[in-house]
Amino acid sequence: MKRPLYVAAFCAVCTWQPLTGCEKPVPEKKAASEHEEKTVTNTDVEGLSRLINLPYAPTSVRWRTEKFEHGGNWGLSALLLLKGEDIDKLMQAAETLPNCRPKVPRQVLATWFPAGARPEVTGAGATANEMVAVDAICIRPTPFTMPEKSPAIHGNALVFGKHGLVFLDLYTM
Repeated sequence: MKRPLYVAAFCAVCTWQPLTGCEKPVPEKKAASEHEEKTVTNTDVEGLSRLINLPYAPTSVRWRTEKFEHGGNWGLSALLLLKGEDIDKLMQAAETLPNCRPKVPRQVLATWFPAGARPEVTGAGATANEMVAVDAICIRPTPFTMPEKSPAIHGNALVFGKHGLVFLDLYTM
């Protein structure tokens, strides 16, 4: 009959344990470094070509993938520098999105875009992830999406014609 006394003593210790500081140590959060790992910027054209279609050979690229918090979905952001004639070909074949309001994350605009393209910022803001309105043409991303390579087939492409730039914002669903 001593068993109920042991149970009572165990429950008392469990109840008082958090108050005495004897609880298990909580590991430090690594949110910042995990986020940094998820958003490493790449400049590898070949690596990008494994994820999307590159209808024209870019002169240079900057890109990253980012895992979304819920649902196992992810996104891909890329900035492509194309030759002038390739931008012209792209625009001739592209389907423009007339109701699209072209925007780019402030941090991407500040760190990825060449200095000459940055003055096209039309809004002011405070946070790095804030979307900033830009002077670009929205087109369907279809020339760049390829379901056989990647499920990131949704989103849009922004063409900065006079700078030879295309900004892709693609994601999975």
